[in-house]
Amino acid sequence: MINRKVIFEKKLSRHLTFVPVFYTVFAKPKQGVTMSEKREYPRLNCNVKAAMISNGYFFHDTLLNLSEDGAQIEIKSPVKVGRDVLLSAYIGSKRLKVLADIKWRDISRRRLGVQFLYLPVALRQHIRDMSSKIT
Repeated sequence: MINRKVIFEKKLSRHLTFVPVFYTVFAKPKQGVTMSEKREYPRLNCNVKAAMISNGYFFHDTLLNLSEDGAQIEIKSPVKVGRDVLLSAYIGSKRLKVLADIKWRDISRRRLGVQFLYLPVALRQHIRDMSSKIT
């Protein structure tokens, strides 16, 4: 069996020299969000530049929010649902570099949602810590 994570990391490593370091700005979550009751993990609102590789194409997008399970991304170019992507961004002082699956997209709002296929324990704890600081 082919390890998809290793393949995507090799593809991303070729492009990382073009991805500058960005700073994270955190905001408090909006009040009255009904999806929060349905979510297993709380969402961390952020506005961070992100790099994404999908099907051999490299994209510069914006990471709008994330949790321990997934993220919402504002996109400039359409990407198909069901594709695997490698997402890279800086969350505070930690670098997020994770393989994810595109679960949904909203073309009118230029957004898509991804579910992480694997998130390292240290990064999961960092997201949990950042979420607890703003709630």
